[in-house]
Amino acid sequence: MCSAASYADALSLSGAYDLALKHAPQITLARLDVEQANAQRKIARGALLPNASLFGQFSKNEIEYQNNSAYADQDFRGERYGVQVSQTLIDVAAGLEASRLSTLLRKSEKDLEVAQNQLVIDLVSNFLNVGLADREVKQYGDELVALEAAFAEATALYDVNLVPVTQLLETEARLDAVRADVIMASGNAQIAREKLAELIGQPVGALEVMLETIPVMSSYATAEDAAMVAMSRNPVISAAEAELTAARQAVDREKARWFPKIDLTVSYQHSDVGFDNLQTPARDTSTLAVGFNYPLFEGGAKFARIESARIDSYAAETRLESERRATETRVRSAWLNLQTTSKRLAAARRGVVSASTNADAAQSALQSGTARVSDVLLALSRKTRAGRDYTYATFQNVIALMELELSTGVDPNFLVRKLSSALHDR
Repeated sequence: MCSAASYADALSLSGAYDLALKHAPQITLARLDVEQANAQRKIARGALLPNASLFGQFSKNEIEYQNNSAYADQDFRGERYGVQVSQTLIDVAAGLEASRLSTLLRKSEKDLEVAQNQLVIDLVSNFLNVGLADREVKQYGDELVALEAAFAEATALYDVNLVPVTQLLETEARLDAVRADVIMASGNAQIAREKLAELIGQPVGALEVMLETIPVMSSYATAEDAAMVAMSRNPVISAAEAELTAARQAVDREKARWFPKIDLTVSYQHSDVGFDNLQTPARDTSTLAVGFNYPLFEGGAKFARIESARIDSYAAETRLESERRATETRVRSAWLNLQTTSKRLAAARRGVVSASTNADAAQSALQSGTARVSDVLLALSRKTRAGRDYTYATFQNVIALMELELSTGVDPNFLVRKLSSALHDR
């Protein structure tokens, strides 16, 4: 039983997930991609909105006429300042580019969801690997305690000539083998902690106590039901769809570059300097201008840009189809894997009960003189193996459910909290 202090310091699955969200590089990079996409979208939108600027020029002018000119030299200060406001009236290409960048922002948000899903898969797998390694250490430790008792009993029986030396040596050999298994299991537990520490960004100590039996249940009656939901909710497919939409918008944008562009400019200027910095009477100038630009020829670059955008569109369409096929296969496989692991878990549970009963019976038979020491050793080994198989089957069942839920678009934050509650019974 863990003390209150140790329980508070133990790491839960949800706690590990919170740490991973802060320290996992792939999540940080995905978030930066979202921020970058949002900045690019704002830049494109800004080109369609009014732009205003102030301008000014202040100078000291000294004019000297040469060759005894009839004009007198002049020294005066000059100034020219004003304001200019411009507004795009028609620029179809810029409008389509703004829409394309909005679509790419949506894609980057879906990419972030994909990164979070992958983080959950990696985190839960590594977290359960640590739990599996810890349980192996305990199971081998329990067998070691039982073997030490059996060895002491065999030694006592050997001293009174009730068992042959072969049985004593057999017990000692098994005892040494289990000691080696304990060392190996402890090493595996440390390695598993290192892999988990890489995700959460800090050393891993004790894990919060996990239930022996973890309740999991699929929400889908058939693989077809799961696949149908995944087609509409899986973030990988949504990201591929957004990429295809953006690629098609790029084709439209390149075509629209050959539409006329019309701008409106309004400006006001006060000037106290004339042409070539000669002094003239101060004046105010107001301007209302409409600019028109229509491209005629670019040496074939127009059609090359359109063709390049079309190729990107075809590639995006192919990637979308590939992701749909891969997702359907992944979802169906996850559903079938969940069914298989559930059946295996039930069989492993029965195996634990059978192995425990057999071990107790073998020890009782040895004490009554109707069994050999080797029978007890074999029964204890089977009990340890049955416990390991049950733990492995339990964790594989959890991983299968996790992969199915993530493939069908379940929110990863909700899923982790749900799994953490099921693992730690809280």
